[in-house]
Amino acid sequence: MSGKLFLRTYGCQMNEYDSAAIAGVLAEAEGLAPAARADEADVIVFNTCSVREKAQEKVFADLGRVKHLKRGNPRLMIAVGGCVASQEGAGIVARAPYVDVVFGPQTLHRLPALLARRRATGAPQVDVSFPEIEKFDRLPEPRLAAGGGRRSFAIMSRMSPMPASPESGNASRRTILMPLYSPGLCDAVIWAPPSSPSRTTAK
Repeated sequence: MSGKLFLRTYGCQMNEYDSAAIAGVLAEAEGLAPAARADEADVIVFNTCSVREKAQEKVFADLGRVKHLKRGNPRLMIAVGGCVASQEGAGIVARAPYVDVVFGPQTLHRLPALLARRRATGAPQVDVSFPEIEKFDRLPEPRLAAGGGRRSFAIMSRMSPMPASPESGNASRRTILMPLYSPGLCDAVIWAPPSSPSRTTAK
């Protein structure tokens, strides 16, 4: 299969990494090339961020702007990933039933399979689980920048986009290892709790 991918990234630098991974897995699995505009695409992906003001409403507003494209292209697939997807889950499909796939940051490697299942069954697919290790075994190898070879590790902190429990009122925090592709800068990130000092080491 070949076609075009329109990918919109919201928020932080880590979402930029995730978007690069999304583009990589879809290029490898489905031969999708980048599209400059949503109306050129066969697959539209919104990679969301929940820390921005009114993040959910901005996502639904953007979804509303592409809804009409399905009338002209019934095979168009619309997917929502990232932190808002993890928080809202199936609620996204309930509010926007034209969305085909909802996936979280830890299930982006499953996106080709979720799209294939959506095409085969006609049912929207939602997977916002947290298989932390599996993700990194499935992603394509990162490409180093020309003349690269520099590697570094950054220790950073991020709130896991898990729904808050009624008892705690707080989202859970997780520590995970994430390979990051940023040309000439670094190719791995370790998420750590906020009490850990931030540092970067290179070798």
